[in-house]
Amino acid sequence: MKIRFREGQKPLLVFNLASLVLFGFLFVGSGNLEFLVYEGVILFFMGLVALTDSKVLYPKGLLWGLTIWAQLHLAGGGLFLGGQKLYEKILVPLVGAPYHLFRYDQLVHILGFGVCTLLVWHLIRPLLRKPDSSPRGRLAFIVVLGGLGLGAVNEIVEFASTVIMPKTGVGGYVNNALDLVANFVGALIAVVWLRSRKGRVPVTAAVIEREGKILIAQRDHEDRLAGKWEFPGGKIEPGETHQDCLSREIREELGIDVQVGDFLCSSRFDYDHASVEIFAYRCRWVAGKLRQNAHQALQWVAPEALAAMDLAAADLPIARCLVGDPPS
Repeated sequence: MKIRFREGQKPLLVFNLASLVLFGFLFVGSGNLEFLVYEGVILFFMGLVALTDSKVLYPKGLLWGLTIWAQLHLAGGGLFLGGQKLYEKILVPLVGAPYHLFRYDQLVHILGFGVCTLLVWHLIRPLLRKPDSSPRGRLAFIVVLGGLGLGAVNEIVEFASTVIMPKTGVGGYVNNALDLVANFVGALIAVVWLRSRKGRVPVTAAVIEREGKILIAQRDHEDRLAGKWEFPGGKIEPGETHQDCLSREIREELGIDVQVGDFLCSSRFDYDHASVEIFAYRCRWVAGKLRQNAHQALQWVAPEALAAMDLAAADLPIARCLVGDPPS
């Protein structure tokens, strides 16, 4: 599968690789095998993100959050302050032995698995009936459990390290238990943040295919984005499902009936006049005659030719997703 970088991702990749090289020299020099293994784990997940980004479209903020967490983790195992490893540093002396609260280690776990909880939310949202809603009740509980599940995997890796490398600085059962508590705190903070943030305007988009080409529409002269091309669709009304919204909008804008199929991807963008999140679905034209009810032009374009069109900024990631999406 060919890897395609979206805007702002190449500097992120360079930053990550440079830090891994620098910390790698530090760990080799100090004989820190444990964190050399962690560098391998980080490289594995970087590759996984790169291979799946065309489908998942990870938000830039989420990728930077994961990057910062990785840097804090590597620094905790490789840097020393006053002869003491950064991971063992007490930041706020709340509780003494044997718990040693509040340490740098616990701060990194709170931040790291708070970000992991946001990742869980981003991954499961497309599967929901109303992906634009915030996690509440049972859904919030499931999201927290997802973040904790990733944290549990991390603790399994740490426990395995203590078995394979007895001299590791990871710690024993008490440390594992404290890490799990810190992971839980981070997951709760992430869900609270998700519920409190200002939402974007939820919009649907139809990827209508015919004979290997995609239908795109040009914004009207009086529109804020006049002249820009887009995938047809519209704003989701209160209480309306994404499928109902697409069926209604396509009937109003194009005069045709479509069968809404699989979810393709989502895209976020902050315009000067509004912040939107687009949920794109593959659709099949089933009835009606195509009309220009809301646009100045319509055009059928091959997926690989979409890059040459003057697409609206929020629609660009959907076009890239189409090009990078493997055939069914």
